[in-house]
Amino acid sequence: MAQKIKFDEIRNYSEIAYKFLSQFKKGELPLDRYDLGNNLFINVESYETKDRRTRRFEVHKKYIDIQCILEGEEIIEISDKDMILVNKYDENRDIAFYRSYTKGEEFRMKEGECLVIPQNEIHMPCLISDTKSTVKKAVIKVPYKPENEIKYLVMDVDGTLTDGRLYIGNNGEEYKAFNIKDGQGIVDAIKKGIVPVIITGKNSNIVMERSRQLGIKEIHQGVKDKLEKLNEIVDDISQVIYIGDDSNDLECMKAIKKAGGLVACPADAIDEVKEIADYVSNKKGGKGAVREILEWL
Repeated sequence: MAQKIKFDEIRNYSEIAYKFLSQFKKGELPLDRYDLGNNLFINVESYETKDRRTRRFEVHKKYIDIQCILEGEEIIEISDKDMILVNKYDENRDIAFYRSYTKGEEFRMKEGECLVIPQNEIHMPCLISDTKSTVKKAVIKVPYKPENEIKYLVMDVDGTLTDGRLYIGNNGEEYKAFNIKDGQGIVDAIKKGIVPVIITGKNSNIVMERSRQLGIKEIHQGVKDKLEKLNEIVDDISQVIYIGDDSNDLECMKAIKKAGGLVACPADAIDEVKEIADYVSNKKGGKGAVREILEWL
């Protein structure tokens, strides 16, 4: 459940947020969203604390929460036990909801106290402490950046670098369409020292030619076991970001995520892939998704 976070980055963001919040005296800060630049923002909200039975657990993938109690008191519960998915991950709102009848660790939060909740930490805020309370809270939303250095960009082809469609000519020749922006993103990643790797279950001369154009040297086609092949190529899979879209990518993605690496997918990936992805692109496969993911990275 615990995750490594770059302390310096959290500190820098929190200092910016604290400087903003310190401009206001108690009770003067209006309820609103405040954008502070570099994807850092603060939600200031007010509510009545609720009974646990009426609440759901939630999780965020793109942001770390620093939840600061400005007025009142509440319990925030942290847990990953016996979770039942209620609402699938919504990439636009950066949230998924869970239920669990097993209690987790309770943090009793009072006025002036803050709790850092890492990305992917399942939590339930807004709970009654000793008595029902009106709470005013500032939630500082810090964009998540992984601590591990990413050295490998591992990609599927069909549905990731392409839109998944296969074009067949009159003589049986096959064609695929690749996105220029994705290609430039890969070239830029190579310049930064990231090694691109293609692992795909199919064989295609088109993929070989496109890889040659982009400078991709690790091309592995006709692969039956993607995870086995990945472990042959990479010594430490925590240094991998894997971009895939379908069920044959799941084994690799789960192993990488468990090791501490990153997994991402296009907007039109299957739901099972979206559920475990650290980042879900707003773009579909073959439509610039890889470029967007690399810019996020």
